[in-house]
This record gives sequence, structure tokens and C-alpha cells, in this order.
Amino acid sequence: MNPHPASGSSHPRVLTYPPKSSSVAVARADVMLWLDSLGGVSDDGRERVALVVSELVTNAVEASPTDQDNVRVSLAWRNDEALRLTVTNLNSGPAIPDTSNWAPADPSAERGRGLGIVAALADRVAVATVDDEISITAEFATVDDHAIVDQHDLNEDPGA
Repeated sequence: MNPHPASGSSHPRVLTYPPKSSSVAVARADVMLWLDSLGGVSDDGRERVALVVSELVTNAVEASPTDQDNVRVSLAWRNDEALRLTVTNLNSGPAIPDTSNWAPADPSAERGRGLGIVAALADRVAVATVDDEISITAEFATVDDHAIVDQHDLNEDPGA
């Protein structure tokens, strides 16, 4: 079984959640259902994606105003080579550091581990700010039916 849908059938999905802590588990479950509907992603790949969804949606919920349903999770296969996961919210939180600085936080730190985890688990990450929204995109390269692993040519703009 291929780790991605047949060529030309990327099955993109956009999900919207209220900026509440309960949205994290719901978003994670929805993304896992989407991956299951496509088939072929290994348990390890699913776990990597689930953890990244949890981290990014948690950050988005914490940075979003509480009076709007404005956390979006977008999913798609890019050129049948990578799963692209983008989490978007209103940009009301602190500035997001350059992705080259996303390193694991000190284990004793109370906060600040999320972006380091995302950088460690995704094959590529990008941050884009447009108007009042911020989007963080994580890509997971696909190579075979064993896992979402290995680097492919991911040098294209994540918004392409």
C-alpha cells in the first residue's frame, strides 16, 4: 500500500476549531481519521503527525483570542511526496522565533518545548505571517509504506 493517495487525489482537508484547550484532542483525532481514510501511513508516522498537531494546535489556542473560532488545520499531500500540515490562527501571541532556532528546550523549563518537538519530528517547517494571521506548516516526507520518513526535495515554498 502506498503511504499517500493515488496520484492526483490529494484529498485536501481544512478543519476549523474554537480556540479552546478541548480543541487539541479533537483536532488530533480528526487528523488521525483523515490519515486513516487515506491509508498507508505507519504507526510511527501517525504518532509523529499526532504529536505535531497537538503541539501546533496547543500553541494556536494559547495565542488566539478567546472570542473567535479561528484555529484552522489544513491537510494535504504535496506532489504525492509529503504530507503538509498547516495550523493557522490570529496573530495575537508572542513573536514566533525563526525556525532555525527551534531547538529542544531545557528539560526543566516549564514551557517552550513545543516548537523544538515540531522541528525534530517534521522534515520541514515554515512560518508565514499574512495580515493578522500566522501559519506554521510542517511537512512530513513519504517514501514507502513503512513510515512518513526521509527527506525528499522540499525546497519549494510551503505556500505553493
